[in-house]
Amino acid sequence: MSSPRNLHRRLQSSTRIELARDLHDSLAQDLVAIGFKLDLLVAELPLEFRAETRARSEEHTSELQSHLNLVCRLLLE
Repeated sequence: MSSPRNLHRRLQSSTRIELARDLHDSLAQDLVAIGFKLDLLVAELPLEFRAETRARSEEHTSELQSHLNLVCRLLLE
């Protein structure tokens, strides 16, 4: 039989895993939506600005994804 302390730790761990998963899923969906919106905005730019702007947009989106992954890893520690 598990001690109350072990049960509490397992519940905390389970809650943190669930929170990390929910946070990751929710924010990942938001990042995808932002990416789509940025693509639409870039498509409206004059041709000479599109490539650089798209590259910068992808760079920032990638940076946000890295931060999201870091937060989830910290929650799981």
